[in-house]
Amino acid sequence: MDTKVVSRVFAGSLPVDNVQALASKNLKNIPSRYIRPEVEFVLINHGIADEVIEKMKINTQEFFKLPLEEKMAYAQLPNEIEGYGQTLVRSADQKLDWNDMIFLFPLSVPLRNMRFWPTNPPSFRETFDKYSTELHKVTIYLINRIAKNLGTDPEMLSSIFEDGAQAI
Repeated sequence: MDTKVVSRVFAGSLPVDNVQALASKNLKNIPSRYIRPEVEFVLINHGIADEVIEKMKINTQEFFKLPLEEKMAYAQLPNEIEGYGQTLVRSADQKLDWNDMIFLFPLSVPLRNMRFWPTNPPSFRETFDKYSTELHKVTIYLINRIAKNLGTDPEMLSSIFEDGAQAI
């Protein structure tokens, strides 16, 4: 039987200082390159417009107010996480720590299974799409910041995540 080995190169290595070696020296003064301010930047509302967050909150609350029978139209399939349900249920005998949830894959678009995307409230799908798109923008922004702080190419690192999956 012939087997083909597929090699995938995702990114190069990043230089990492040996902090353990520094710690073992019991220095009185730590070199400044090892010290970072506690907060370098603050991200309020993650850069997402207040109205997008508010619409998402309202749509989600309205979905969870629906009768159980209506929510069950979006129920998880056996051994699956996507959809409406309680993912922490492992057996019929366990004591429940109840947590209704809806778990969806909004990105990438080919991963979407619209069977699980509620149509009630009527604006849920549009709102969820907008919210997940805005979250993706925040993700790319943060990846770029991380890359800059690591001294690597931000475009190279963010390109790895550009078409990545997103689960909410």
